[in-house]
Amino acid sequence: MIFRKSILSLTLIMIILSCKQDNKFSKDEISLSQELKSKAYELYTLHDQPDSLRKSLGYLSLAMEIDSLDHRILITSAQILVKIGERDSAIQVIDKALGIKPNFAQAISFKGFVLERMKNLYEANKNYLKAIHIYDSLLQIEMNKSYLYNKAFISLFVNDKNYIIS
Repeated sequence: MIFRKSILSLTLIMIILSCKQDNKFSKDEISLSQELKSKAYELYTLHDQPDSLRKSLGYLSLAMEIDSLDHRILITSAQILVKIGERDSAIQVIDKALGIKPNFAQAISFKGFVLERMKNLYEANKNYLKAIHIYDSLLQIEMNKSYLYNKAFISLFVNDKNYIIS
């Protein structure tokens, strides 16, 4: 169980580090959005209390009002929802993020983790395989170590004894 919690935390870090912010808003809006996200991340990472996590969700919600296309805000919100036990809501939020960025392999694999925790192994496995196929496509374009590591990591969760990493 501790291993799975660590995986969820690592997934968040992986998502945050793999994304870039587009500069399509005014400097004030960007500044406010970044400040709200920063406060939310601080509450999320430093204070593992339900009240702090809910406050973090509030900050992220405000940031989402400023930048409704920032899929990272949604994924972080989903992470928090999982932490407070609202897995069904987390799946809805992940799906919303995937509506913004459909081939976001980290979000698809995170959805698999959440579905697995919900005992929906069939759907979890489908998401793991989909994320692996996206990484395969990305690796054909660019041999990137993080893509390779993420693919190998996700393959550990595939519930198919015949599946071999190629």
